[in-house]
Amino acid sequence: MTSLLCISDVQVRLCVSRSTVNRLIRDRKLECVYIGRSPRIPDDAVERLIAGLRDTSLHLNETEVEL
Repeated sequence: MTSLLCISDVQVRLCVSRSTVNRLIRDRKLECVYIGRSPRIPDDAVERLIAGLRDTSLHLNETEVEL
């Protein structure tokens, strides 16, 4: 079962500000569900975001090596 994280949990996990987490949600880069008016982020959504950032970083590093 997937755990739901609050904004502050995601902040700590990603080492970013609250506004950055809110921007990721607003830009639909981070999945979010609402329970009442409270946003909650599935922990696997955070893992997918991190994996996507890793993939982008690896691709950029491969490009630099080819130059």
